[in-house]
Amino acid sequence: MEDFCYFEGWVRDNLKIDLASYKSKQMQRRILSKMNSAGASCLKEYAQLIGSDERIRHEFINHITINVTEFFRNRNMFDSFAGEFKKMKARHRKGAALRIWSAACSNGSEPYSVAIMLRDSGFTNYEITATDIDEQMLQKAREGSYREMELKGLTEAQIQSHFTREGSGYRIRSEYQNGLKFKKHDLILDPFPNGFDIILCRNVLIYFNEDVKNRIFQQFYQSLNPEGILFIGATETIYNFSSLGFGKLSTCIYTKN
Repeated sequence: MEDFCYFEGWVRDNLKIDLASYKSKQMQRRILSKMNSAGASCLKEYAQLIGSDERIRHEFINHITINVTEFFRNRNMFDSFAGEFKKMKARHRKGAALRIWSAACSNGSEPYSVAIMLRDSGFTNYEITATDIDEQMLQKAREGSYREMELKGLTEAQIQSHFTREGSGYRIRSEYQNGLKFKKHDLILDPFPNGFDIILCRNVLIYFNEDVKNRIFQQFYQSLNPEGILFIGATETIYNFSSLGFGKLSTCIYTKN
């Protein structure tokens, strides 16, 4: 336990990641697994390796920040989200761009999924801010290049429509990159931006403890415009949504009352 306390402090000071906010037993198992694969005999030695070896540092950050995502993840829920967007579009204030935040966006597949959804519905007046704690993932997202296995769940027709072939992989078409900005942001440590009509943060908060999750939901509420939409993951639920000021539209979709 003493080694974990030291390691948590080292990671917070040097990598700006707050491991104490994650579920402890789950996080400790992940850290020990990665420590063993790196060949370190203890957490202090592992910290030294992370500090001195860029490859090991990137592998640790990727492993600990749960970079698992795909295009149109949980398609039936994404279809429900598309339906709520259509209602929002009908009442959206004219002239102002629809502002969307894709938090913990990983490799960019989620904000690009939203851009595809918007443009396929004929809507182009939007701004998407996509954020993640992992700069390496953000760079991949900015490039918009994906291996074939990363496009699982998409039909061949969808791939042909939204991507161009590039070597052995695919690149998202440039029109879906318009209006999309990628920035580094830590949901635990950084202040939250404001003024959004839609926030997506999916399949990330399940790894945090309850106090941290509630604080993040409260901050999302403050970040949304009135009647704004919060779209969370298939394995996540806001049990106290009404006390936070949200109304529930459907499974995983909430609105700011």
